[in-house]
Amino acid sequence: MTEIKPAARQMPAELKRRKAKQEAKEKRAIKSQGLWGTASGQDIARACLPALVGGLKVAIEEVTPREVYVQQLLVTLREEQLDLERLALCILKGALSSIGRDRNYTYTARAIGENIRIECLGCNLLKRGTEVRKKIEQSPSVKGKVGLSRVKAVEAEIHRKGFQTDTWREEHLIHAGNWALNRLLEILPHVFSRDDNSGRLKNLTLTPEAMAERDSFVAELVNLAPDWWPFPTPPRPWTAWNKGITDNPLLQKTLRVIRSRSKQTDQAVKKAVIDGTMRPALDALNALQAVPWAINIPVLETLKECLKQGIMIRGLPEPQVQVDKSKSVKECRNAYRKNRKSRNDALQLRSDLSVAESMATHERFWLPMSLDWRGRVYAFPHFNLQRDDKIRALFRFADGEPIGKHGLDWLKVHVANCGDFDKISKRPFPERMTWVDQHMDQIRRFASSPLNEVGWWNSASKPFMFLAACVELAAAVDADDPSFITYLPVNFDGSCSGLQHLCAMTRSPEGILVNLTPNDEPQDIYGTIAEGAKKLIYDDTVAKDAEYKRMWLAYDQQYGITRKTVKPNVMTYGYNVTIRGMTKQHQEGTIEDTDEELLAEQSPLMFGGEDWTKNFHAGLYLARKVNHAIEDTIKAAAKVKDFLGELTAAASKAKKALQWKTPVGIPWINRYYKPQYKFIKLWLDNRGVYQTKWKTGELPEINKRPARRSASPNFVHACDAAHLLLTVNAAVKEGITSIATVHDSFGCLAPQAERFRQIIREQFVQMYEQNDVLAQVLKQAQDDLGVHADKLPPKPQRGTLNIKDVEQAEYAFA
Repeated sequence: MTEIKPAARQMPAELKRRKAKQEAKEKRAIKSQGLWGTASGQDIARACLPALVGGLKVAIEEVTPREVYVQQLLVTLREEQLDLERLALCILKGALSSIGRDRNYTYTARAIGENIRIECLGCNLLKRGTEVRKKIEQSPSVKGKVGLSRVKAVEAEIHRKGFQTDTWREEHLIHAGNWALNRLLEILPHVFSRDDNSGRLKNLTLTPEAMAERDSFVAELVNLAPDWWPFPTPPRPWTAWNKGITDNPLLQKTLRVIRSRSKQTDQAVKKAVIDGTMRPALDALNALQAVPWAINIPVLETLKECLKQGIMIRGLPEPQVQVDKSKSVKECRNAYRKNRKSRNDALQLRSDLSVAESMATHERFWLPMSLDWRGRVYAFPHFNLQRDDKIRALFRFADGEPIGKHGLDWLKVHVANCGDFDKISKRPFPERMTWVDQHMDQIRRFASSPLNEVGWWNSASKPFMFLAACVELAAAVDADDPSFITYLPVNFDGSCSGLQHLCAMTRSPEGILVNLTPNDEPQDIYGTIAEGAKKLIYDDTVAKDAEYKRMWLAYDQQYGITRKTVKPNVMTYGYNVTIRGMTKQHQEGTIEDTDEELLAEQSPLMFGGEDWTKNFHAGLYLARKVNHAIEDTIKAAAKVKDFLGELTAAASKAKKALQWKTPVGIPWINRYYKPQYKFIKLWLDNRGVYQTKWKTGELPEINKRPARRSASPNFVHACDAAHLLLTVNAAVKEGITSIATVHDSFGCLAPQAERFRQIIREQFVQMYEQNDVLAQVLKQAQDDLGVHADKLPPKPQRGTLNIKDVEQAEYAFA
């Protein structure tokens, strides 16, 4: 592979790291799949496809009767209805796959012929019906396989089903490939050429001009996606829509305060920044990226020691398992998949530890940040607070404060929340503190020697954050001094925040279930929904559902349909998860985590074994019951989803996007346009090329279905993002500057927790007192639609919830 040349000016570290990774990625891909497997190879295919299609059309018309093998090939292509675009893609795949792998001309020709044969096979099956081909593709023996093994598995499956297909002899493959390869060289001489070594034709290669274009493309990839690490110095504050984070012009040219691919959104953001509308959002964003951080050394050292000794703590990459090929296809496939995930997790953790060790050499570092188009805060470095437990636990504030009188109590609450033994985090605060006091000796032993308490540690809800909390608490207790300096963030999370915001904007009385009213004990919406779903299952009398009812009754008897079972569905309901999405959550979570052998003793019908369709329908059955239970419990949520969906549909009909201005001044524009390209791929290859399919200057058409489906989740995300940013600004005004946020999770130093929690609730109340967000989005839609505004739905009626009650709702964010 030709080395990617750096820019003439000094390349910043972010681009150097990205350049090294991109070169390594390209080399790995070329080794296994040739140039076809690389991003640059896909770019070549995308650029060459239209010209090759046009050239093939002419070449086919010029074939003479004397070219017998070519005539036979063309007859086959016509019979199998293989169009020119996919024929061209077969040729490009074969050619690009050979480049970089030292494949000779004959091998390349045969590979192209094989590509054409497989594509004809797919066309043959498609003529029998899409369901026939789909069942073969998704059969257990085929699913999950790639490359040659997938081709063999497909052909074996076709044979098992008794389908007759045309066979190609070796000479047919080579003749077809030779003809196609010669046409490629004739039509695209500026891209492909033969490598002539001492007069002997050997390999296919790229021309120098094409190689230069390829290198330019890869260099552009590097420039567009720097490999960000935390900064050892404070990032530059955002002062304009495209000025912030850094002064380096090579990095700054791709930076935007709002991450968006829409020029219209960029223009709206630019205007909002210039006229000051977005000032609250910019102030909060700058405050968050100005927070200095440090690495939690005890957690880092313990994490490294676990890896060194092979101690498995939940969240660490699982060890590789030996695949027993005598087992069922499903078990083998699951083993391969788990091994692949384990390898990827191990590589990612190795990268994370490299960053952590580098940051540990600094007393403090910073996380540069920006917003997405809804206003949610995201850090540029992948090593950041929004990651999983083991990475989040590595962060502590660089600036601490004396723990004081009440700080120790909130540190205890944080310990209980992270451990969550016997669901203690769902109990009142005094009970959480009491639990910690009762386990103080064990906590101190664990903090001093965590590897001696692996069993207890592994039972914690968030093992590594629990470790960090215990270490901090043990140090504070041993110091027995209010002047002890604490650095650990203590976190308070919303109680199913999506439903909280839906209840707040509608003043739904069901807000009590998501802790928006004062209660002596925290309410558990997940447990309530679980009981509702169970009742629906037990009361089900629909005959066609009897089998799935028996499955879930067996599951309930063995494991219990609990809050954990329904939590993914309930959490995402406020963000408009579909029934199919809920089904997937059960397939990938509840069902796959089930001990099938144990359940087989309870019910032979329990889930589908190797029959994925039965697992799907079992998950679908539960998803429908959970969805029904949610809508029975919190009726306002469904009303808001329907309201926003109807507004979006009306706007789409008028060729407009639903828009609104969030409470922090961010222009929220629910843009979903129909794709401006089509994706052309081969049957058994996930790689393909994108081709533009709309004329320059033509306005893209609104993509109505995803626009409607996404309106509610994007609106709710914008509301919780606005609440977060308002909370940050209010806290900073009171001198609370060490703030850790992850969407609906708010963190601060323990001595500041009492006031910070009150600020969170106050800002929630103020936002909904000062902003009738549903009325605002309706008014904007009326203004945008003009004469068509009379067709818009009315705003959902408000309920009886007193939003001021949230200020005294201790467990709204707990």
